[in-house]
Amino acid sequence: PARWEGKPEEDRALLPKIAAYETLKRLPKKHYQMARRIVRDHALPWELVMPLLGSDRESWKTIAPAMPVMALARNLRILIASGALGSPAVRDAVIEKLSDPDVIRNSRMLPFRWLSARDAVRELMKRPEHRADAAIAAKLDDALNGAVEISVQCLPRWYGRTALACDLSGSMSWTPISRHSKVFPAEIACILAAAAHRLCEEAVVYAFGSEIAVLSLDPADGLLTNAEQVR
Repeated sequence: PARWEGKPEEDRALLPKIAAYETLKRLPKKHYQMARRIVRDHALPWELVMPLLGSDRESWKTIAPAMPVMALARNLRILIASGALGSPAVRDAVIEKLSDPDVIRNSRMLPFRWLSARDAVRELMKRPEHRADAAIAAKLDDALNGAVEISVQCLPRWYGRTALACDLSGSMSWTPISRHSKVFPAEIACILAAAAHRLCEEAVVYAFGSEIAVLSLDPADGLLTNAEQVR
C-alpha cells in the first residue's frame, strides 16, 4: 500500500505477518487446519492467536508448536489437561523444544522455574483422569529434569572457596512465592543452593533453621538429588 512507501525496511517486513493475522481474524470458527498453517508459516505470536481461537484442545494443538519455551513451561498443565499433547505431532514438537540444549540456554530461565514446571506436571498426573497419560508425563519429566541441569550451564563459575548458607527456617515454608504459585521459598532455596554448589570451585554448604548443619554434596550428583539432600 502507498501508506507504507518510505517506511523503514524492518517495518515493511511486517506486512506479511500483519496480513496473516488479519486473515486469521476472519477465518470461520473451527477452521483449525487453516489456522495451523497460518500460524506456522508466519510465526504469529501465540498471545495474539489464542484470543481468536479460544482455549480448547484444537486451539492448543494449533498454537503449542509455535510457543516459545518459557510459555511452554508455564502452560504444560493446560496442554495436558486440554488433551493437546495427545497428538503425537504436537507432543513431539513440545518435547523436542524442551529437550533442546540451545533453546534451554537461550531461555535464561533459572533452575527453579524448570523445577516448578516439573512439579506442576507431576501434581496433575496424580489425578485419575490423567493416569492414562503416564507415558507423556515420563517424557516431560525427563525433559524438564534435563532442563534444570542445562540451565545452570548458562551461569558463570565462582572461583575460590565459597560459603553457601541455605535458609530452611519455618518462615520459608509458610506461604508460596505468590498467590498464583505452589512453589515455596524453601524449595527455591534448595535448588539454588545445589546450583550454586555446582558453580563453585570449592564450596562449604550450610542449611539452617532452629539449628545449623554442614552438608556434604557430591558435584557428580544431579542438581535435583543435591537439592533433595539439602531439604
